[in-house]
Amino acid sequence: MRNGALTKALRRLDLAVGALEATAGRMAEAGREGADRDDEISLLSDDRARLAGELDQLNARAVRLEAINRDVARRLDTAIDAIRGALAQEERAEDEEEDEGDPEEEDPEEEEEDPEEEEEEDEEESEEEDEEDEDSDEEVSEDEDEEEDGDED
Repeated sequence: MRNGALTKALRRLDLAVGALEATAGRMAEAGREGADRDDEISLLSDDRARLAGELDQLNARAVRLEAINRDVARRLDTAIDAIRGALAQEERAEDEEEDEGDPEEEDPEEEEEDPEEEEEEDEEESEEEDEEDEDSDEEVSEDEDEEEDGDED
């Protein structure tokens, strides 16, 4: 009987040691997984910091480009106004030359244009100029983007 009790005790001991080894193995694995998770969290934090820095740089660049865009638009408006002024002055000079050269050929009916027609013509010219300005602004903005991309490389 002693032999039977001893055998049962050895079996129970063997099962307990097996369970202990299995538990120790699971705990070791969990420790390794925890370390892996910690490493992964550290990598993600590093990526987040890098991306935040890049976002800050891109936001700063966007602010600079907006300022450049406003400056270019202001310069274009100034240039357009100067060109319009020069064209108007040239037109007045031509009109004065025509008036001095041959006053009898003037037809009074030609001088009296319909004010509504003039307004429509002015509106059409203004719309065309606005479209040209927009196209011009887009081209300048693209050129500046390319220049800045070249500066950063």
